[in-house]
Amino acid sequence: MRIGVDLARVGELDRLLCRPWFRRYFFSPHELRQADALAGPRAAEYLTGRFAAKEAVLKVLGHGLFEGVPPHRIELVRQDSGEPAIRLSGGAREAADRLGVASVTVSIAHKGADVVAVAIAGAADRPRPVPPPLEQLLADLRRAGRALDALTPLDDAVLWAARCALEASALLVQSYHDTNPETMAEAVAASRASVVAATDAVRRSRERPT
Repeated sequence: MRIGVDLARVGELDRLLCRPWFRRYFFSPHELRQADALAGPRAAEYLTGRFAAKEAVLKVLGHGLFEGVPPHRIELVRQDSGEPAIRLSGGAREAADRLGVASVTVSIAHKGADVVAVAIAGAADRPRPVPPPLEQLLADLRRAGRALDALTPLDDAVLWAARCALEASALLVQSYHDTNPETMAEAVAASRASVVAATDAVRRSRERPT
């Protein structure tokens, strides 16, 4: 788990917040529009909270300020529930991907002039390892498929039906493990191809003169 914490104080950024280059570098256009809509000191409080949150996220990503991840690529947006959410783009998204970080959750707290922000990384889902028995079964099915590939004439409907059935079996075993609907759909398609080929083989055998 990766955690970043930052503490800021309303007023300490006043001189920087007056500089256009800093505002553009540190905040997204959406964040600046939100701040401009606030009156008086509330705008400085809002941007100081965003500043602390972005610093916390940068620590999660293993970067300091001015170290390759522009803070405006770390955008805080408000969810329907009112909770803040982090949206990463550009260099921030790339840094997160390198670390296997799928998402970042942030919390901001204000007490008087003090602001504290905590960011926590959410790891990307890792595929479950295939259990050894299933792995062996998949290997056997694929090995049998390669053997059929080596000897199956394209016009031999029976062997082609067998090849499609093997492919469907391997895909069904795989979809049983990873619960991927796309893999299941591929298995259904291979099964249908096997039935079509077998049906064609039966038709040809019946039409063959005795």
